[in-house]
Amino acid sequence: MSVRFSLSITATEADIDELGHVSNLVYLRWVLDVAMAHSRALGWDHAQYRERGGVFVVRRHEIDYVA
Repeated sequence: MSVRFSLSITATEADIDELGHVSNLVYLRWVLDVAMAHSRALGWDHAQYRERGGVFVVRRHEIDYVA
């Protein structure tokens, strides 16, 4: 059984690019923010990963924009 994790995010003015949309870089930052929040919710924070020589990295990403 999988359990979903969710985190509400609200775009700020600083997140908007010159086209009036949330920047692609911001979407990717949100992916990392959610991954870290999920990890913390499961009891693993950034310091614990670093102690073991690990970090979160994005190896590949694909984002489908629906609106």
